[in-house]
Amino acid sequence: MKAIECNPQDPIAWNGLGAVYHAIGYFDDAIAAFRRSIRFLPSFAHPWNGLGDAYMSVGRSDDALKAYEKAIQLNGRFITPWLHLAELYVGQERHRDAIKAYQRALALDPRNAATWNELGLIYLKSNAFEDAKDTFSKAIDIDRSYGWAYGNLAMVYAAQERYGESVPLYTRSIDCWKSQMRKRSAGIDSATFIDR
Repeated sequence: MKAIECNPQDPIAWNGLGAVYHAIGYFDDAIAAFRRSIRFLPSFAHPWNGLGDAYMSVGRSDDALKAYEKAIQLNGRFITPWLHLAELYVGQERHRDAIKAYQRALALDPRNAATWNELGLIYLKSNAFEDAKDTFSKAIDIDRSYGWAYGNLAMVYAAQERYGESVPLYTRSIDCWKSQMRKRSAGIDSATFIDR
């Protein structure tokens, strides 16, 4: 708020305020702040993406779609609106469009294991088992500790009744989760020790 008081036409400050409002669930205020940011700098892609997020939060998917498309038009290398556009399409069961959006995101960041995993889920849902297997495997190649990808790859094999291949992957997925929980617990214990 201090930045806005100093410069009421600062698009970056209005964008930041919109993000805060969105994070705390004040969606109408978020929409107003993002619109104000856009009014002061229409070529700034970030508030368009934030506006899309706020619209999604209030069930205005058509408006969200337009906002994400505008963010992409302004900055095609901004990965976030591609990811959010893909999520919107998944929610609308527009799988072909979601696949294209995830592929565009992966062209920008091919080392993003989570995006490979999300793409694989669409293939799995569409019974495109080979494509699903390839994308989950890619996520695992990128991040060997990514438990979701192991579990989802296990589902591909289970759907094909290839249980001998499925069970070890489920086990690996569980091991990844256990390892992450131990790391978190150790981090909490370390933080507690340091605070004393």
